[in-house]
Amino acid sequence: MKNSATGTIVSTAIGKTHGTWVSTRQPKISLSWEGVIGDLHAGYQRKADARAPYYPRGTAMRNERQVTLVSEEDLEAAAHDLEIPLIEPEWLGSNLMVRGIPDFSYLLPTTRLVFPSGAVLVVMNENFPCSQVRDTVQGEYPHLPHIASSFIKLAMHRRGLIACVEVPGDISASDEMQVEVPRNWGWLKRLAPAG
Repeated sequence: MKNSATGTIVSTAIGKTHGTWVSTRQPKISLSWEGVIGDLHAGYQRKADARAPYYPRGTAMRNERQVTLVSEEDLEAAAHDLEIPLIEPEWLGSNLMVRGIPDFSYLLPTTRLVFPSGAVLVVMNENFPCSQVRDTVQGEYPHLPHIASSFIKLAMHRRGLIACVEVPGDISASDEMQVEVPRNWGWLKRLAPAG
């Protein structure tokens, strides 16, 4: 059973604007040990918030959210279920949108994502839908008020992943990405050919 797959980078983006989750599309991004260079979420540390309930709010902790990734297929499925034309990856504050990896949002922690420049990301966890992103998507479709009440449920397990930089380098739109998953038989079965 194979434990790797290849996907394609559809788009790259940087979150530059304070006070918003929205990122801005760029032809490429550069990674340092702290994350995406120029991104508001870059850094070795972050402050504990609602996503880290095991620490008092504001506690300095490792930044496991240096890079956020979504899949084109997951966003298309969520948009379909929400009955909207599309969800742009930038609305979710994503740094990378990928194509061609089945069940992308279910990739396990410690999965390595390897890029042609030599850059490597390590998956830390699934990125769960939140109210800030819900509000951004709702704002794009003000005439469809059902999004606010449905987004978190319908985007669950389709919101992508958070990752840390293991090896710095550049990532460009159209790069191939090698996915090296840990030997977890539950996910590996998904890659096995039917029959």
